[in-house]
Amino acid sequence: MKKTVKAALLLQSFPEIPKADLLECQRLAPHFMLYRSDLSSARCGACGKTLTDYDYDDFLFVLEHKKDIVCPECGRKVTAVCDKYRYSVEVERYAQNFVIFQAGENGTCYAHCVRIQVNLHKEIGEPAQEVARYEETQRYAFADGQCYRFGRDRVNQLIPIYPGSGSFYARTGLSDWKYRTRMTEPTWDQPGMGYFHDKTYTILDDAKPLKGTCLQYAEIDKLDQIPMFDYIKFYMKHPNIEYIIKLGYTDMVRHWFAGYCAGVPG
Repeated sequence: MKKTVKAALLLQSFPEIPKADLLECQRLAPHFMLYRSDLSSARCGACGKTLTDYDYDDFLFVLEHKKDIVCPECGRKVTAVCDKYRYSVEVERYAQNFVIFQAGENGTCYAHCVRIQVNLHKEIGEPAQEVARYEETQRYAFADGQCYRFGRDRVNQLIPIYPGSGSFYARTGLSDWKYRTRMTEPTWDQPGMGYFHDKTYTILDDAKPLKGTCLQYAEIDKLDQIPMFDYIKFYMKHPNIEYIIKLGYTDMVRHWFAGYCAGVPG
């Protein structure tokens, strides 16, 4: 079977992202500590707890606008934001990238590349609120010793101002999924910077979703600080590298592979 035909079949059978995984990504993404200007209370966006001056007077007293601080309730690092802004504004926007693996049939492994973006919106006379959005622009599939990458392009869409109107406004959207012939690492546009790319990501649950797939013995959970998808591409061709890792040469593989991906084979 031709690789393009197999890619089309894999794309048709690509599973949806489990809601529980999206919620976990949202929980792990950056959050805010919204506090009142009179330091009477604050609300942590990570755990949803409201901290009052009755119990947390010392903590509230040291809050500074746009400074990172650790929530005393959940222990997560959050960014403090004061509610003194009276204008309509998106006060801040943070994003984090995640890779979600899923097991498929006949040993197939799927990977979703998701960006969770947490926006802090504030309208005139209203309290600020966190709004989380997610966007999936890249997908991967691994089956029968082959790697497949899919992506979507950003396109400009013309939307009618109202039904039947001859006037339109432009909105940036995403095209349909397309098969990419090159197997490369996932990249994301930096928030508000379309010409700069972010190649950092967090793998959700590491090796747990890989059981029963062709990547079950890839030892992904033991490797870090390397381009993971380049490593998977290498592993699909040379699965015996698993035994080198199991013998305890993880650091050697990590250092060698970092050089290999940079075009300097060890």
